[in-house]
Amino acid sequence: MSWNPGGSDNLSGFLRFDVYRDGNLIAATTVPTLTDTTLSAQGAHVYTVRSIDVAGNVSAPSTTLTAIYAPTPPRP
Repeated sequence: MSWNPGGSDNLSGFLRFDVYRDGNLIAATTVPTLTDTTLSAQGAHVYTVRSIDVAGNVSAPSTTLTAIYAPTPPRP
């Protein structure tokens, strides 16, 4: 997944993005993209991202993204 880091947040000196799945922190990254390789539970999962600046200020959560994980493709 990827996101646009622009927006109205007035953060001072960008540090990282924290990525959450189903409300739990799963990664911290300095680039606006992430491949979730730790997903194991089948079904729908909700992702959000927060920006963190060097002073420790945290942005509001992003708009949610819902992804459905189905490791077995559906039968025709």
